[in-house]
Amino acid sequence: TGPQPRPAQNAWWLVSRGIPWLGRRANDVVPWAMRLAATELATRARARRATPVVHTHQTADTHAQAMSESP
Repeated sequence: TGPQPRPAQNAWWLVSRGIPWLGRRANDVVPWAMRLAATELATRARARRATPVVHTHQTADTHAQAMSESP
């Protein structure tokens, strides 16, 4: 496969090429990732609001009984 680059060559490539490339890609990827995260958080918040809350100290039977006794 050919000679492997020395660690110093890898480090130089990372500083001179890798980091600038990552910076350029961040301009493309970060706004997309922020929109994706916001959509996911909004979806989860809507799902939590739509799910009825049953307190953990109540079983489903005691919750149903309490609901049937309330006016």
